[in-house]
Amino acid sequence: MFRELRLALLNTSELFEISQNKYVRDSEECLQLIREATEYQSNVFTQPFYIGSLNSVRAEEVIVSFSTCTEDNGEEISTLQSTPFPIKYFGEWDNDLEIGLRPVSVRMEKVNNFLFVHGITQSTNTNYMVRFDANLRKWLNLCPVPQKPLLLPCLGVVGEFIICAGGLHESDESPEEHSMTDKVWKYSIPSNTWIPTTNLPLALALSVSCTVKSSGNLWVIGGKSCKGEPVANTKDRVYEFDSVGNIWMKRPPMLYGKRGSHSVQEIENGIIVVGGLGCFVPDTFAEMFDFETQQWSYVGGVERVPKKFLLRSPDQSLNSFPHFMYKLKDSHIYLWLGMIVYVFDEKTCRLKRSELLKDVDFQAHIDSDFSVILKTRPENQNAT
Repeated sequence: MFRELRLALLNTSELFEISQNKYVRDSEECLQLIREATEYQSNVFTQPFYIGSLNSVRAEEVIVSFSTCTEDNGEEISTLQSTPFPIKYFGEWDNDLEIGLRPVSVRMEKVNNFLFVHGITQSTNTNYMVRFDANLRKWLNLCPVPQKPLLLPCLGVVGEFIICAGGLHESDESPEEHSMTDKVWKYSIPSNTWIPTTNLPLALALSVSCTVKSSGNLWVIGGKSCKGEPVANTKDRVYEFDSVGNIWMKRPPMLYGKRGSHSVQEIENGIIVVGGLGCFVPDTFAEMFDFETQQWSYVGGVERVPKKFLLRSPDQSLNSFPHFMYKLKDSHIYLWLGMIVYVFDEKTCRLKRSELLKDVDFQAHIDSDFSVILKTRPENQNAT
């Protein structure tokens, strides 16, 4: 029975008390389990790589996390939400961040059962990085990226590193003025340190990334390079980063050029790109890249979305629909778009409607910073 206990998830005092038990001390097998649990607790930053049957989340559902779901006084992000998939209800985490984050600054990556959040603090306007443990429901403060306050960077996970590429810096004189950056940093998860690496070929913000498992390389796609630049220029921004050789390689341009803050996922022998600021036409909403042919092609099946879901920037130059794409363990890729959920069919290379939200009243509410707040009203429940 002792082999089935989740000792690593106990607090330190409880673990010590169990280790002093007579029957435990008389058994070398039990003492070895205690030592393993103690090692897990003492190596805090390495915990994401220690996941096993005795310290993983006990749930069959895939947890989908949304980055900007609750605003405090219309300014700060202090709470994140998560929900099991298929979507049934939303529950707020009862462990809020200790400090509010600016909504437009929040970027997230998930490593095993741990969620890494990067942002800028509202009060001190400095970089801030934390990790959330889904088992213990606790936040751990991490070392922030060592540079000026960074907005809209591109984050991606490669092995034991989180890559932070590009982004923009606000001017010290005026928050309205900003400049893009080409700086790239690698965050070592086990050592909690940042390491500078080879810069991007050009400064970028609003780009997104995808890690290709077969090569272990990070792809950075789309994004703007300077303030006031036409969004149509973004199709040439397709780069592959070799994390071993620390070099950037340019890849064939996309078919559709208006992509920023879009969604990217790896598919079998390729990559699928969906949506983005400036992309709101069904025929061009999704496209995929084939690794064998080294060519892009459009992905059909997207229906026209009601105009009430269209996002518009203050200057009316960037338009898009709220969307979110997620890949499940069964390799199925799901796309939320407006009030419709699609699943990507890899045999036909098309998106088709899913019935996941058939019995759910589903709405998307958009705040001033283009952060998507999703709410559902489950059947036979009054709470939203």
